[in-house]
Amino acid sequence: MFALGVSTRIYAGFGLVIALLLALAGQSITTLGTSKDRIDSYASVADNAQRVLRIKGSFAETRRNVVVYTERDDPKALEKVRNIQGALRRDLMESVAATTNPTRKANLTKMQAQFDAYMSAFDKVAVLRAAKEELVEKRMNVIGAAARKDLSSVMQSAMNDGDFEAAALTGLAQEALMLARLNAVKFLADPSDALTKESEAYVGKFVEEAEALVKRLRNPERKRLAADAENRAKDYREAFSTVSAATRELDKLVYQEMAGIAASFADLADQTVHSQDETMDRQKDETEAGMAQSKAATWIGSAIAVILAVGLSFLIARSIVVPLSAMTRAMTELSKGNKNIDIPARDHKDEIGAMAEAMSIFKENTLKMDRMQAEQEAQKLKAEADRKAALHQMADSFEESVGKVVQTVTSAATQLQGASSQMAGTAHETSAQATTVASAAQQASANVETVAAATEELSSSISEIAKQVERSQSVANRAEREAENTTTQVRALSENVGRIGEVVVLINDIAAQTNLLALNATIEAARAGDAGKGFAVVANEVKNLANQTAKATDEIASQIKAVQEGTGNAVKAIDTISKVINEMGEISASVASAVQEQTAATAEIARNVEQAAAGTGEVTSNIVSVEQAARETGGAAEQIRESATDLSKQAEYLRGEVGRFLAQVRADKSQMKLLDWDNALNTGIAGIDRHHQDMFAEVNRCYAEMMSGNGDQAVAGILEMINKAFEPHFAEEEAIMTRHAYPDLENHRRRHREFFEKLSALKSAIATGNPQATGQLFKYVSSWLKDHITLEDGKLAAFLKDKKIAA
Repeated sequence: MFALGVSTRIYAGFGLVIALLLALAGQSITTLGTSKDRIDSYASVADNAQRVLRIKGSFAETRRNVVVYTERDDPKALEKVRNIQGALRRDLMESVAATTNPTRKANLTKMQAQFDAYMSAFDKVAVLRAAKEELVEKRMNVIGAAARKDLSSVMQSAMNDGDFEAAALTGLAQEALMLARLNAVKFLADPSDALTKESEAYVGKFVEEAEALVKRLRNPERKRLAADAENRAKDYREAFSTVSAATRELDKLVYQEMAGIAASFADLADQTVHSQDETMDRQKDETEAGMAQSKAATWIGSAIAVILAVGLSFLIARSIVVPLSAMTRAMTELSKGNKNIDIPARDHKDEIGAMAEAMSIFKENTLKMDRMQAEQEAQKLKAEADRKAALHQMADSFEESVGKVVQTVTSAATQLQGASSQMAGTAHETSAQATTVASAAQQASANVETVAAATEELSSSISEIAKQVERSQSVANRAEREAENTTTQVRALSENVGRIGEVVVLINDIAAQTNLLALNATIEAARAGDAGKGFAVVANEVKNLANQTAKATDEIASQIKAVQEGTGNAVKAIDTISKVINEMGEISASVASAVQEQTAATAEIARNVEQAAAGTGEVTSNIVSVEQAARETGGAAEQIRESATDLSKQAEYLRGEVGRFLAQVRADKSQMKLLDWDNALNTGIAGIDRHHQDMFAEVNRCYAEMMSGNGDQAVAGILEMINKAFEPHFAEEEAIMTRHAYPDLENHRRRHREFFEKLSALKSAIATGNPQATGQLFKYVSSWLKDHITLEDGKLAAFLKDKKIAA
């Protein structure tokens, strides 16, 4: 029976009441036709709504890939943008063609135009991004590496020639180069206005240092290399200016122009979907109302016709009312959100079956929307997991690269410490030996003087005196030559010791430079991203400085060897003098036996002995100089050992900082810290130290909240903490300073006022929606707090301690 149409059943069953049934059938057909049209329209709007939602999601995915490509130069992101572009454009064209509502059609047309404008802007982004990468890779990095090579060659040449002033000047130029390249990498990672100015200043400093180096060098080859470095410095400055302009243009396109288009596009899509939802709700209500009217008319007609054909009316009514009732119940349940119900009458071949089929499509579309929402939530969770995995990967990579550098620096410092300790021991041994020789020489001089006095009482035969005098003269000449030899050796030893001092100064400069670069590398690693490329360059520069330190250490070793050889030669010469003096003692004994035979000859012998005594005194003086030089060598070696020890401590500190950084990166967002309390920050004033520790804890709490995604709550929390904690703390500090007549009170107050002035500016930036203001707020508060405690509060604590005041 359900295979027949409703009108057919009514005509066949109520032939006797054709007039009444014609009216009833006409009304039913009209109502059901209207309902079918409304359901068809509903299905069309629903399909188009799904398409608009797909367009919105595809555009959001396009926007995400555009940002990824801009920041990371990821070719996969570029490929995704191009793939989505064609599909999204087709969906927009189909949506416009399928839309009849004027308002929605206008919205979709605007969305088409905005999408074309967005992709046109992206084409500009791709061109700018490629040009920027080419400038960085083929100009800035190439020029920077070549300039570093030129400066290293100048420094090596100056070191080989002993021109330490030129080497020091070259070191300054090389420092400026490395700082310029490091800040260029920082700018590429975070192209803010402040970093732009800072990077331009460092690049300008590099150009100035290169120009100054060229003017002060005299060696032609080194001057030529320095001139090449100067030209490259100017080329580097020009390339950086071009990169800076391209970066600013990229930021303007992506984060201002294209971001505005994306926001407008999303707003139009939301308006269109909202309008479609309203249309579908209205059509649903109209359909239900029409069906209710049709049902009422059917019941009225059936009641009138029941007198003529009770049986047929019952059968016809049942064939229509039962499925309609089931449909009504199903629609009611569906409107309440129960999507697990079965749609009845789908197997009917009449209008009710078509209605059931349309309702089934509506149900399937609703289920599909629920699945899409669940998939989006799953994608969000996956994105968060991917972000955390990326952070862990970054930490592992950082540990692998920087950890090796720290290990190398620590090992080099330990070796330098051991070498310096050995040098100090050698120098002490040299000093002790020189002291012994000096004592022996003084004793020999005293003995010679005694012999000279004794010769006044000698007498001997003329022949014996002549023979002994001639021998004494020969020995005295030999003593004089050996004394001159000793003087030359001692002078060479003194010059070698002087060169050791110059090399030690150079080692200290290079070690300080190594610490500076290592610390900068640690700070910048937190911003890895694109800056990972620049970090490899900085790490290479640290390696080069470490190699220079090793070469300087080899130079020290060679100078120490020269000192040892000079000292050995001096000792040999002194031994020869001692033998000569002993031989002169034997001669003097012979002369004593012959003095009795000739008094006049005795006077001549006494004069020769006095000359020998004078030579021995000169030797003694020279040996004292040797002892003094050895003491100075020992002092220099001790200074090297202390410097090496300090370098080792700094390397260990760097290792600890790297470990802390890795722990922070691997930690959960809610456990991240911005500040770590160190006992070195204690001022000794119990109340102030307690306040400082509470401030550190509150800043870390707000920072962890920000890293967990609650930026607004984090900003509100840190501002509230500053109002409640900082103002009373500053008041307490100023009260203590006033009570004890602290001389630097006004300067301390000025620092407090400057803090609140800067804080007010940051509040204004946050209020105006500056996207970087929140990060700047946390960075400023943390750095100011730590610096203020170390410098200003530290001076106050030292003042109170000197005055022996218990604060």
